[in-house]
Amino acid sequence: MRTLTGVVVTLFAALCLAGCNAQAPPAGSPGAGSPGAGSPRAGSPASPPPPISSAHQAAHTTGPGNGRRQWVTSWAASPQAAHAGALGAGAFRDRTVRDIVFLSAGGDALRLVLTNAYGTTPLRVGEVTVGLAGAGAAVMPGIHLVRFAGRAAVQIPAGEQAVSDPVPMRVPALRDLAVSIYLPARAARPTIHLDAQQHTWMSVAGDHAAATSAAAFPWASRSWFYLEGVIVFPARASGTVVAFGDSITDGLRSTFDANARWPNDLARRLSARLGRTLSVADEGISGDHLLATSPQYPGALDRFGADALDQPGVRDIIVEIGINDIRTGAATAQQVIAGYE
Repeated sequence: MRTLTGVVVTLFAALCLAGCNAQAPPAGSPGAGSPGAGSPRAGSPASPPPPISSAHQAAHTTGPGNGRRQWVTSWAASPQAAHAGALGAGAFRDRTVRDIVFLSAGGDALRLVLTNAYGTTPLRVGEVTVGLAGAGAAVMPGIHLVRFAGRAAVQIPAGEQAVSDPVPMRVPALRDLAVSIYLPARAARPTIHLDAQQHTWMSVAGDHAAATSAAAFPWASRSWFYLEGVIVFPARASGTVVAFGDSITDGLRSTFDANARWPNDLARRLSARLGRTLSVADEGISGDHLLATSPQYPGALDRFGADALDQPGVRDIIVEIGINDIRTGAATAQQVIAGYE
């Protein structure tokens, strides 16, 4: 159930920044191929189904220990369909993908949210591991195996996601995390986040999820693959603030591998506060519109429920969207205002 009760929504001065976004307009008509409210993206994985089938549901489960803490989103990226010519667009087989992501909040345990939102066939995952990232594709000693309903492997139906069991791993705030996903069989049309501003590493043939060395990962991509979120049972965070928007929020053209997006800076400022704080989930998509949609650019109205309202622990939402609608002539100012309303 999605509700605005208790959630503060802040509208960024998007319309005053028209022309700042330089992405191509999306193709397709409104509603086509997007995973918005009511989408199966938050559905349960294939048999045997994990007991937790969505990040939103996981937010209401009990974490380790006692107290009033709740799961929060420490990192997130909105899913997109891979475009033709992208690395992995022809589908992986017997390869390991290593995503590097920046945690806004630390905690005593974590869950991973894997996605097959734009896949056209079930996604077989043979093994998933998580550990603190080292240099390049290397991982620090202390890799943890990730399980789904107690099993190392999981199959995710087309259009859905899978949430892992809690991983008893203490993670610090403001650190890079390495998530390695072994894909034993070909699955058509990978789900990605196109503009990661971060290198993701691809392995030679085989399951290299447990490798701490970078030697088996000679190729790099500029997109994240199959990973939609990292939620933590927080040490200090009492909720999540969602940054929702287009390339300004996505961090397009910020320094690569430096976590220099403005939501990362917000996370640093919040983390520097004494006492309780908030985690930050970056749900920006470069080139996205408020109204028009396509698989590569899902459209803010269609994804607002899944990407913002359904985030574990959501307390505040900062909205910055509509520049591309006006810049490309896809909508008038009045239509954008109506979309906000």
